[in-house]
Amino acid sequence: MVQIGLSQRGVAESGGPNRGVPLERYCKPFGYRDPIPWCACFVSWCYWQTTGARPPWKQPAYVGSVYNWAATHGALVSNPSFGDMFGTGDVHMGMVVARKRNGVFVTIEGNWADKVLSQERPIGGFWFATPRFG
Repeated sequence: MVQIGLSQRGVAESGGPNRGVPLERYCKPFGYRDPIPWCACFVSWCYWQTTGARPPWKQPAYVGSVYNWAATHGALVSNPSFGDMFGTGDVHMGMVVARKRNGVFVTIEGNWADKVLSQERPIGGFWFATPRFG
C-alpha cells in the first residue's frame, strides 16, 4: 500500500476543493461523485490497488469506518511500523512510511495541503492499524 501511495506523491486538487484527479482517481471508483474530503478514499484506493479487492471497512471515504473496522477486527496496534495506517479521530488518515527513533513517524497521506504528500508527525495523538492483507 505504501509503495502505491508513494507513487501518487504530488497528485493535487484542481478546479476547487476536493476536486480534480483526487476525486476522479480515489473517490469515484467507490461510487462517490460529489467532492468530499478524500484522505480515507486515498488509503482505501491504495488498499484496492495492492490487493485487487475493495477494502474490508464499510465506508471507504470515512476515517471513522476504517478505525471501527480496525477496532472490531483486532487490527489496532500501539507500535506503528511500515505499512500501517494512522488516523486522528475520524478526521484524517494516511499510511506509515517509516518510524524514526525520536518519536516521529514519516507518512504518505492524501488531502493534506490539498495534495498527496509525505511528512513527519509526532507519534502521540494518533491511532494506528495494520491493514492485514488476506
